[in-house]
Amino acid sequence: MDRHEVVNDHFGNEPVLVTYCPLCRSGMAFLVKDLEGQSSFGVSGLLYNSDVLLYDRQTASLWSQILGEAVSGPMAGTKLPVVAVEQTSWGQWYARHPESQVLDQRGRDYSQKAYAEYEQSGRLMFPVNHRDKRLPEKALVIGIEINGQFKAYAFRKLRKHKKEVLEDTFNGQKLQIHYNSKGRYARITDESGKILPAVSMYWFAWSAFHPETALY
Repeated sequence: MDRHEVVNDHFGNEPVLVTYCPLCRSGMAFLVKDLEGQSSFGVSGLLYNSDVLLYDRQTASLWSQILGEAVSGPMAGTKLPVVAVEQTSWGQWYARHPESQVLDQRGRDYSQKAYAEYEQSGRLMFPVNHRDKRLPEKALVIGIEINGQFKAYAFRKLRKHKKEVLEDTFNGQKLQIHYNSKGRYARITDESGKILPAVSMYWFAWSAFHPETALY
């Protein structure tokens, strides 16, 4: 996804848009079945708050990845339903879902990270409108929206937690935050274990788009 950033795919008959912005380290997926056939998206080459702006090929509207919303063009104001995803290791994912399909890597070298130097640097390549000094800009967090309110959980805080699952209540919703210290991956579920549409990314990106966010 470092190389492609956008994948137009189908899960059965369900069209799904899978996106990844290496500048924000944000991986998100959306349902696009209600867009009246407008299910083909590409990378515009433009950014907002250092985050990729997508475009749909039918109307050329621009879409903010992290907002999941069209910000200009005929589709402006339209939001896409978010699909719950995980950023995890292939080994951990395959152990739980051995029937999974994976991208065929033949014909292209995916062994080298396209943004390796950027990940190691504390600097941003592009400006953002809001900066929150509560965490280092490239600290990893997992963030969630509950009924219009936002909260983030810093990986470094989760790493210090003695138990593998952190329990929290936010805006009336009981949450379970699962963190794997070995792989540095996190996910959020409800009490029943159902995965919720939380997203992992750099702190600067989460706080730039959600300046009012709570922080655990």
